[in-house]
Amino acid sequence: MAQWTGIVYITGPNRIQQGFRVSSSGRDVPACFDGSGTYIMRYGSSPTTCYTCADCSCPSQILNNTTICAGTDISLPNGSVIRNSTGFVVNASGTYGDTATWTLTETGNYTLNSCDAIIRVTNCSIPTPTPIPTPTVTATPTPTTFTYSVTNTNGAKDRITGRWTWNENSRLDIDSMTRYLSNANNWNNIQWSQVFSNEGSEVTKGNFGISPSAGEHTLNEATLHYHTGHGYWPDTADQTGLALVDSEYNDVSLYPDELQGRWGGSNKWVILSSCFSLRDDRWDDVFAYSHATHGILGFKTISYAHTNFVTTFFEYAKTKPVSAAFLATVRTLDRTTTVPSPTGGTERLTAVVIFSDNSQMDYDYLPGFGSGIQPDADNVDPVRDQWPLKEEGGA
Repeated sequence: MAQWTGIVYITGPNRIQQGFRVSSSGRDVPACFDGSGTYIMRYGSSPTTCYTCADCSCPSQILNNTTICAGTDISLPNGSVIRNSTGFVVNASGTYGDTATWTLTETGNYTLNSCDAIIRVTNCSIPTPTPIPTPTVTATPTPTTFTYSVTNTNGAKDRITGRWTWNENSRLDIDSMTRYLSNANNWNNIQWSQVFSNEGSEVTKGNFGISPSAGEHTLNEATLHYHTGHGYWPDTADQTGLALVDSEYNDVSLYPDELQGRWGGSNKWVILSSCFSLRDDRWDDVFAYSHATHGILGFKTISYAHTNFVTTFFEYAKTKPVSAAFLATVRTLDRTTTVPSPTGGTERLTAVVIFSDNSQMDYDYLPGFGSGIQPDADNVDPVRDQWPLKEEGGA
């Protein structure tokens, strides 16, 4: 170093470091400065006088007893001094303007400048943030709505008073049906909505699609229609129909040939819980004019009302096609029932199902179960099945 004369300015990395000795004109002059900034030493009568350095404090970036991970970069004011545990100065890895960067790769304690600041370097890793799982949102399927309708003419007219009383079993059967269909726990995301439920003189031919009046509901609005009431048995036993009543509670007959071309729309199945209703082969012709309606389910003989007929049918229909479920219901409730025959004597109570083709007969299920509703038939070829079979004593 050149001989000092007057005021000597030593700056930056060429500063005099505390604990080091430098020589001027052969004289050892103790240095007492450390830290960054400008250092002033006056040469004269007091060559060893130490003046306070401009910045001898710990930089604000490092607080006392700071712990960092090995390999972490530290940026400090240019001129800072970091020593390892043995006193060796650690060189900065880069100088950038007014700051320098150190990368401390070895673990241990390091001192900063002349203050007591200690940098502790440990083997650690910056933890990878645990990703916040994206919640799985399972969309609730929109319930599919199907419809049903009910007509009840199962009553008797008092010959003296002219008043009608209604079969209590049929009423209870319809009530249990309504409760069952409205209970969502019974169905696979299927909702059943009632279109109408008429009783007695409220039931008209219009409900069956025959010239309905303006605003009158018909079974064509319902996926499933359930009718309970008397069958009509004229002089010709094989030409049967339904017995309705008019506003004066007089008998009104409804024959299958009146229904040709009347059914369709949303309707898929019609249950006719009426005596003799399907003994008439003309019911087959209903399908010739309506490809929408898939099946008609009813009786060939006298039948009896049960309080749990429809709910039993629905339970079977969860595992069986509609046709098989109906026959299984009759087999369960009327297994050994014998009824009067219109031709004399007695016969086994017999249930009949008619479908527009074999596919619908074998594979039509209630919505939400099995293979569901089969497509409408392109080529109608009505098929029948019954329980019991004729060879088993059926009518």
